Amino acid sequence: MNKELKNSLKQPKSFFLLCFAELWERFGFYILAYLMVLYTQQVFNFTDTQAFLQFGVFSGLVVITPSIGGYIGDHFFGVKRSLILGLVLLAIGYGLLALPGIQFFYLALGFLIVGNGFFKISPANLLARSYKRDDPRIDSGFTLFYMSINVGSFLATVSAGILSQIFGWHVAFGAASIGLLIGLMGFLKYQYVIKNIGVPAGLEKLSLLRYLKIFLGSALAIYISMLLMQHANLTTYIFMTAAGFVACYYIFELIKSSAEDRQRILICLSLMLMGMVFFTLYYQAYMSINLFINRDVDRNLWGILMPTPIFQSLNPFWILLLSPLLARFYNKAGSKGKDLNITTKFCLGILIIALGFFCLALSAFLNKNSGMVSFGWIVLSYFLYSMGELLISALGMAMVTKIAPVRMFGVMMGSWYFSSAMGAALASHLADLAKIPEAIKDPVEMLKIYGHAFYILGWIGLVCALISFALSPLIKKWINQNNTNKN
Repeated sequence: MNKELKNSLKQPKSFFLLCFAELWERFGFYILAYLMVLYTQQVFNFTDTQAFLQFGVFSGLVVITPSIGGYIGDHFFGVKRSLILGLVLLAIGYGLLALPGIQFFYLALGFLIVGNGFFKISPANLLARSYKRDDPRIDSGFTLFYMSINVGSFLATVSAGILSQIFGWHVAFGAASIGLLIGLMGFLKYQYVIKNIGVPAGLEKLSLLRYLKIFLGSALAIYISMLLMQHANLTTYIFMTAAGFVACYYIFELIKSSAEDRQRILICLSLMLMGMVFFTLYYQAYMSINLFINRDVDRNLWGILMPTPIFQSLNPFWILLLSPLLARFYNKAGSKGKDLNITTKFCLGILIIALGFFCLALSAFLNKNSGMVSFGWIVLSYFLYSMGELLISALGMAMVTKIAPVRMFGVMMGSWYFSSAMGAALASHLADLAKIPEAIKDPVEMLKIYGHAFYILGWIGLVCALISFALSPLIKKWINQNNTNKN
């Protein structure tokens, strides 16, 4: 084992504890993510459109609530306490999913949305504070941390598929709750390793009144989240109304800004729109692609009918396989001064994901007479999907913060999270391109609809990639100028 590898693995003790908690949280989340559309259809008789809408709104709320939970953790409650409260709420939420009945389903989603809000940012926040400034282990630490997320995702796909098929949906959700309890108990037992890590709010003793306010506020947030999920159509309109207010704010900023700042803001807004398109494509894996695999893919492998969620394990599989290879390529290219810049990676990522959808469309066209697609096409499309995800992951926000006017850093970061949430919500409407009318039962007819939908989704991604390449010179210019000003 070379010295560089030894140094990357020699991480602070807090790293292993936080990876452990993150792994189990992701385990629970992905069990729900991979099963939610199938579960709501087969148990509650939701149509494709209703199932897509539920997942899209849930994903949007899951993306946006961490910005609120993170603020509360940093300023009022403490990051460690937020992490623990998040794990508790998540464990309760998955436990409620294991109970039959649609009211328990919506209540569970309320717990999960709020629990995610408290938990999501906390592990990365604490991990970042575990290193000293300029610690050479930071990059390798966060790379390994990201891999722990995909280990949790991989375990979830296998567990979700096998448990739901053999024992039933509620056993799979019960397993998610048990996973969160394991993460909670492990964190509570070994939290002493991060005793002196955190923000001032977390290191001071809180009054009983402060605890009461946090718990009552959480209860109210759970109730509101439950109502938002029960009225998903209304929630979509709330997202759109909020987007209108955000647009008005930026119009005001564009009017009053200098010519240079105006150009920076426009480029940031363009990146956010492209990021939103990326997320509308990304979330298709849990919606339109999920049902496509369930209905029109030959899932027989060596005489065994594989559960649909098992195919979702291809995403974390490719991520785990490609991550070290891509890192090695970056290091080798960087040492020769030929590393791909951040804008090129972003553009290529969207292009590759678009190619993944064209791949699915081609598979539908070539099998239009049989109505069944070989699972090899799914392996190839997920390879492209995962490669695109690796190239884009976290780059959008990085570019936004590098280009945005300094006075607007906070607003721009908040806007990036909001655009991600909008992308998740809009993904459900884009997935409607692939909705199958209840009257259609013939796989051949279904395949025609899926092929057309994936073809359109591929073109949406391709157009977005071309726009990204067109803007690339301007983005490079502002990033280089920003770096020059810092130096």
